[in-house]
Amino acid sequence: MPVSDRLSRQIARWTILLTGIVLALPLAGHALVGWSSRYMADDYCTAGTLRVLGFWPSQAFWYSTWSGRYSYTFVVSLVQALGVGVARILPGLSIAGWVCMLALCLYLLGRRIGTPMWTIGAVVAGTGVVFVVLDGTPNVYQSVYWLTGMITYVLPLILLAALSAWLLLRGDRGSAAVSPVACLAVGLASLIIGGFSETTGVLQVSILAVALAVVLAVGGPHRSIALALLGSALLGASLALLLMVFAPGTQIRRDLVSEPVTLKQLATRLIQDGRIFLARTARKVPAGLGLAVILPAALALGWQGVESSAAGFPQGQRRRLLAAIVLLPPLVGGLMLATMAPYEFAVADYPDARLLVTSLFVLVAGLSMWGFLLGTAVARFAPRHTRPAGMALGVAAVFLALAAAIPGTQRVGLRLPDVQSFAAGWEARDQALRMAAARGIEQTAAASLPHMGGLAEIGYDPDEWVNRCVAQTYGLKRVIAK
Repeated sequence: MPVSDRLSRQIARWTILLTGIVLALPLAGHALVGWSSRYMADDYCTAGTLRVLGFWPSQAFWYSTWSGRYSYTFVVSLVQALGVGVARILPGLSIAGWVCMLALCLYLLGRRIGTPMWTIGAVVAGTGVVFVVLDGTPNVYQSVYWLTGMITYVLPLILLAALSAWLLLRGDRGSAAVSPVACLAVGLASLIIGGFSETTGVLQVSILAVALAVVLAVGGPHRSIALALLGSALLGASLALLLMVFAPGTQIRRDLVSEPVTLKQLATRLIQDGRIFLARTARKVPAGLGLAVILPAALALGWQGVESSAAGFPQGQRRRLLAAIVLLPPLVGGLMLATMAPYEFAVADYPDARLLVTSLFVLVAGLSMWGFLLGTAVARFAPRHTRPAGMALGVAAVFLALAAAIPGTQRVGLRLPDVQSFAAGWEARDQALRMAAARGIEQTAAASLPHMGGLAEIGYDPDEWVNRCVAQTYGLKRVIAK
């Protein structure tokens, strides 16, 4: 290899590594903010019920009286059984796990379509997706820092990425058949992932249905294996939705909200919601959305020094690649609207900010996949322009990363004083409430802390739901605000 080529590759690799560090800084800031997380709002209700009823009776209680989200109640009870300190480390762990799973998916996807990728390039791309999602999500506090919100909406997205990576890895093995154990495992995984929330359940069913339709239309040498695995996953995801929709607790909650909208009204409202969501996101993170497309496109074009070859790429695969580039944008738009559908159907209102992290993830991940496929297409159809195009897009990715990460890091830094003050106040109140419970005091006055992320806090009425949940958590009869 000529010295100039080796030098250019080394420069490209160091540049992509530095870009990853730039994007990782705000994620580290999110983990630092998350270190100040403590129990808030609904966290007290699940913790109090766990303390009074125990682990398994708590599952039955929530499923029959309030929510059919059986996976959420199981995981949150398991986490809270470990102690309140777990709330501090979960935001950082979830961010790291999210990056790793997305990087693995992109790495395996590149290998599947013949676009090899340096491992660090896949990690940087995964870092970029998570950064843009956290930077653009409407209420990052409720979606990531809050224990209840993170387990309900972010954790299943991580697990969904892990399931996708496993399916991609399984597809690369090229065996002639799939075992019943593998089908059972993928169906069980879908059943678990779909049970975290109706939002995730609908998204998972929609993705799997589209994947099945694609396999049926395209075919391929391993069509029967793909159909068996995807069919098992779809069956598990559909069962998860049914278990949530027809749960006794779901029926109780449905009676507390307005009448569900009709399908015609739902379609109209979803289109309106989609427009509002896209407009707000574009205003908030324009550089981030550009980065979501440009970064993976640059990686596919060999910016990192790993180039794909145009050889061995038959005409049929080229047509499928072009079809994917054309069809992916409307498909992503439909999946994004699908994440909003359960809330609109039940409440007839614009979705709560905390669940829109799912919608934004679909958008950003879809843009990243589209950019990766676009870069792959350029490499396939215009191989002579691959290296200069990759370098040009790489330079653009660096500038977009800086343009997005600098203000994103500043926004995270501005939260630190408030969350650290909240954590100090929470620790003081926690100690006071524990001491009151140890002395056998039935009613105590405690400090009402700031409403972090708009979450409820204790008030002057001891019969308020937050007050009752806090009292139950500490074994007190009544808690009121000072």
